[in-house]
Amino acid sequence: ASERRVLAMAAYAGSVLARLLPLVFAPLVIRRFKARHLALAGAIVVAGYLPYAGARGAMFMGLGTYAENWEYNSVVFPAARAALEPVVPVETLRSAVTRFQAALGDPQWCRPLARWVYPAPLARGLLAIALLAGMLVISLDVLEIERELLFATGLLLILSPTVHPWYVLWIVPL
Repeated sequence: ASERRVLAMAAYAGSVLARLLPLVFAPLVIRRFKARHLALAGAIVVAGYLPYAGARGAMFMGLGTYAENWEYNSVVFPAARAALEPVVPVETLRSAVTRFQAALGDPQWCRPLARWVYPAPLARGLLAIALLAGMLVISLDVLEIERELLFATGLLLILSPTVHPWYVLWIVPL
């Protein structure tokens, strides 16, 4: 906001290292900074994760479990899941995924696809796509970064499957 781009990107990278939530705001950040600033942020994040490189995917297992299973106090998610429940042909989709995996020789990367045939994961995926689209629209329509972050945070809170009461405090600084 005060044209200290290098410091801003270092702070953004530090916030990503502390908690992955700021990655949600990446569409807002990317538009405002030059490639060298984004490269700096990427280098800081990579340097922060290097000591944990041996953990590989296990480092994010808790985040995956949280994203897949937790649901609390949501505004839109229950309605999206309820709307999908009567129309999603789970057995047909599960059969299609099984055939697809078999046709490819059952590669390891295909195994998570079976989780996406149920209404709850599909609702999460659709809301994630809506969040990304909304972030892009906000990024293109709102000029002031403070208002941009306020609108983006509001959208995140509305579309998130889990909204603990303290999450609403994210709006206070904005």
